[in-house]
Amino acid sequence: MKELLLALYQFLAPFVLFLPLLHRRDRRSRRWLLLFAVYLVLVINITGMVTLYDVLYYGLQWRDVNLIPFSNEIKSMSDVLINAVQYGLNVTLFIPLGFILPSLCEKFRSVGWTVLAGAAFSLLIELSQLFNSRISDVDDLLTNTLGAVIGYFLWKLFQKRLKCASLPAFVPLCGAATLCLSRFLLYNEMGLARILYGF
Repeated sequence: MKELLLALYQFLAPFVLFLPLLHRRDRRSRRWLLLFAVYLVLVINITGMVTLYDVLYYGLQWRDVNLIPFSNEIKSMSDVLINAVQYGLNVTLFIPLGFILPSLCEKFRSVGWTVLAGAAFSLLIELSQLFNSRISDVDDLLTNTLGAVIGYFLWKLFQKRLKCASLPAFVPLCGAATLCLSRFLLYNEMGLARILYGF
């Protein structure tokens, strides 16, 4: 039961500031916006985006930065496989972003804006990881952006079959900002764990 509470807290904390954005939207827009929000929360949680409590605990972690693309040391075939899987996961993680953004608003129905959004969101994640125990890696930025590009072209392939929304560009941008800000301010896993487990 305690593990379930921790998982719910992790998933629901980012939604606190986001929920007002769903108000007064038509049903189609609300569906796409909610799908966008659920996707972003999953990405934020998977990538371990920074929280206020991380910043206070870890401070700035410059030692965990890789600025040289695809420079991982390869000593054996297992290193090749591990790198390929990691790159594949990073690409896959951002494919939905490239698909959902153009489905959500017209501004992102050009590849340039979608690529820019994917790169910016990935950069935000990598910069936030300077303040926790994760590694900030240029490879993640490049592979995430590639994923957004693939997602965009998948959207182009299926766009005629989709019932897309036509929200202004500031709505998904504000949505992403509120989700990240809510997580930053409200998510403290260790704080809740101390309460639940009494340590």
